[in-house]
Amino acid sequence: MTEGLTTDRLSLRPIRAEDWVEFRELDGDPEVMATLGGLRSEKETMGYAMAQEDHWRRHGFGWWMAHDLETGAFVGRGGIRYLEVEGALEVEVGYAVVRERWGGGFATEIAEAGVRLARETVGLSRVVGITLTTNRASQRVLEKVGLGYERKLTHAGLPHVLYVWEAAPP
Repeated sequence: MTEGLTTDRLSLRPIRAEDWVEFRELDGDPEVMATLGGLRSEKETMGYAMAQEDHWRRHGFGWWMAHDLETGAFVGRGGIRYLEVEGALEVEVGYAVVRERWGGGFATEIAEAGVRLARETVGLSRVVGITLTTNRASQRVLEKVGLGYERKLTHAGLPHVLYVWEAAPP
């Protein structure tokens, strides 16, 4: 679908299996992973990166690697991907940013690019965002990129909130 793109400050490209090395900066940080399912071992991180690369291969979209356009430094990951939510297959917009870059608007930049890709390139009429009920920062990102609160739910055994963007009916 798309090999990569740039935003104002980021270079975004599809995840490859070898990106697991950079993922360790996120997956090994207790503060980052506190809202993303907990710390991952190196083996789990390798598997995660391989699964994300496979998602791209099967669907033509998925998570991106996000790097700073000026410095090339790893900033995070995110984009859109399929996710099962309460038994339904949805397309989720998601993002994770290295702790040193929190508060700089990078999560919003990644999420905006994901929602734009979903709407304009993939042609989706619905995108969801899911986050812990306690993660107000992530909820604000979803609101900034046009998703609205829909309801509370339990996901992965924890209390979450579901945000949704849907195209207006024709």
